[in-house]
Amino acid sequence: MAHRNTIFNQMLQFVSRHDFKQIEKSGYKPKRKYRSLDRWGQFCAMLFAQLTGQRSLRDLASQMAYNSKKLYHLGLKPVKRSTLSDANSSRDAGFFEKLFDRQYKECAAFSPRHRFRFKNKLYSFDSSTVDLCLKLFPWASFRKTKAGIKLHTLVDHDGYLPCFVNITEAKVHDIQAAVALLTLPANSIVAMDRGYVDFALFNQLTKRHVYFVTRMKRRLKHTVVERRSILKRKGLTSDQTIRFTSKKGKEKCPIELRKIGFRDPAQANTMFLLPTTLRFRPVRLLISIRTAGKWSFSLNG
Repeated sequence: MAHRNTIFNQMLQFVSRHDFKQIEKSGYKPKRKYRSLDRWGQFCAMLFAQLTGQRSLRDLASQMAYNSKKLYHLGLKPVKRSTLSDANSSRDAGFFEKLFDRQYKECAAFSPRHRFRFKNKLYSFDSSTVDLCLKLFPWASFRKTKAGIKLHTLVDHDGYLPCFVNITEAKVHDIQAAVALLTLPANSIVAMDRGYVDFALFNQLTKRHVYFVTRMKRRLKHTVVERRSILKRKGLTSDQTIRFTSKKGKEKCPIELRKIGFRDPAQANTMFLLPTTLRFRPVRLLISIRTAGKWSFSLNG
């Protein structure tokens, strides 16, 4: 009977076995030989679980046993639930983090670039809360009757690939995950919502020459240092240089920032942005309000 290639096998071909072994030799080589499940088998099993939507290791083991003939052509064998459980709990997960970094670099080389006029790297940073059942996930206790996790994601607009994902409990504040922004390359731009408004974060990003654009909270005390002319027909209401005047603002963010006002005709409200750079003209910082509380913008610099 002729062998027919499977979709799962085609997806595995994107992962170089040579790179896989090189990463394993770089510091994740086992102290003794694997008895029944090597690291490649563990990776294939967990990838199979994600692609097929398996909810437990027991379901995964059953599905792999059912498809044992197809796995044979991949050089894989069915795995027991206990064996896979031991492998997931005892082996260093840092190996798969390095594997992701290797695959990400390969994908980034073929991904399309953003179509904005400026050459700066552009990122978007935000978080999403995922509700969970409190009885099944008591470790992720969020409120009295529910559990949840929060996905903190940094998206690279060159190819729109997620270059950073951090999973935390839902009660973890967004600012705690924002430390990932401090590793961005100099002269890059990061867009984030007002949940990330933090004096210390603003100061650290500025010192690292990372430009940011965020919504300004209305109750932030500040004084106007300089005012610039604007084009009202573009919806702009103000373009100022400000300095924070509160005690906390003076201590943690003693720098000058830019404040741009914009009035959205659809929502009939005015919002203010805090970009950290004067390199781009305010007309090129165009804001489009889609829904109340949610916003997006394009940097046509």
